[in-house]
Amino acid sequence: MESQVHPAFWKPVKPTSGTQHDCHYGRLCPAHHGYRSTYDYPFHKKITIGTHGINNCFEFVSNFTIGGNWPQDDLLIQMESPAVYLTYEFSEQFSFNPTTRLAENYHTTHLPVIRSTPDHNHALGAYTPPGQDTDIRENYDSHFYTNINFAITTAKFNVIFYKNHAQGVRSVDKYRTYLCRTLNDVLPVAYIISDSQFQNVPHS
Repeated sequence: MESQVHPAFWKPVKPTSGTQHDCHYGRLCPAHHGYRSTYDYPFHKKITIGTHGINNCFEFVSNFTIGGNWPQDDLLIQMESPAVYLTYEFSEQFSFNPTTRLAENYHTTHLPVIRSTPDHNHALGAYTPPGQDTDIRENYDSHFYTNINFAITTAKFNVIFYKNHAQGVRSVDKYRTYLCRTLNDVLPVAYIISDSQFQNVPHS
């Protein structure tokens, strides 16, 4: 499955605010492109269900086309590939430790993340191969929102990549992540998928 969009900005920008405005995340979401509601360049994703012989695992490939002029104080572009929102039942979170091959209580953003229901009958985990084009190593972030930013309690995790971009330079950043459902399939995914296959991810 493939789709391509010109994404909308997170929040409208006030004309008098410059690069500082009332966005919830402060300077991390400044007025990049005037007052238009959508971004000038496309974002593209391709999802393949069933990969590396695992029926319950799917490949998520994102292409971010980044261009135009950026505010001087915007040091890094943060790209989430993907951002996953789940219902409140996925209340437990784990880190997968490749050394011990065990799921541990979530404690670091540098290990693959898993969210599951309390009975562990339903789970979704993410793994991204190393060696992809990011200026800061990729992070696995996990949150549980309790009626603060959403209408109902919401579980979320994301895989984050960071890039510096020069003013006026256009680039296409491509990232690959694997997601597996059910706990038995989530745990071994980092071993079934060989890291060496993805040391040089093409930018096309």
